[in-house]
Amino acid sequence: MIAPPRTTERLLAGLGAKPEFRDALLGDLAEEFASRVESDGIVSATRWYHREALRAVPHLLRSWLRSARVGDLGHLLGVIAAAYTGMLVTVMIVAAVGLSVLRAMGYDGRLLAPSIVASSAILSGVLLLGGVLCVVGGYLAAWLDSRAPLVTAAAFGMLLLLVALAVPHLVVGPVPSSFPQWYLMAVPVVELVGTIAGGVLRVRASVPTARAVDEPLSRPSS
Repeated sequence: MIAPPRTTERLLAGLGAKPEFRDALLGDLAEEFASRVESDGIVSATRWYHREALRAVPHLLRSWLRSARVGDLGHLLGVIAAAYTGMLVTVMIVAAVGLSVLRAMGYDGRLLAPSIVASSAILSGVLLLGGVLCVVGGYLAAWLDSRAPLVTAAAFGMLLLLVALAVPHLVVGPVPSSFPQWYLMAVPVVELVGTIAGGVLRVRASVPTARAVDEPLSRPSS
């Protein structure tokens, strides 16, 4: 029996639904996928599986919410705090390395001129670097929560987005009005997308579901 796309299956499993509900849903999808491969071919079956996976997301999230306990909120906040700390440490390391490189190139430590700060090229580079750091944070958040890694990474991203919208000077500096509007709008989006991407990368690299371990199947690439 040919199994469904591995990455998509793991993403669904990473939404934290009750194990019995998750396994039953993934099992039904896998059986129907194998049947469609035989009747319609792998390409058509894969498209069908991806459509059904999107339709299954709300049901899996609803199962996660129903199984959540009061203590889970504290666990979630603890994981987010740890991931944020790890991201800050990464920022400090990157900043130290970057400053060392700039000093080696002759930078004397003075602030850059406003015209340089406002440069689209410079700000685009800062956004790219910030996105990479958020990927690190999202990966850490998902790594610290094996039960619902994708949900935790998304929650971390939502928190960063809310902070960026409510208190922008924490993200772009003490005078956010000096930055272009496009940059202020892009920062929260990059943070959210970056953290979710980090969660996806962690889920893709995680141990397969119990069904996948018990049944060594030939898998098509996702």
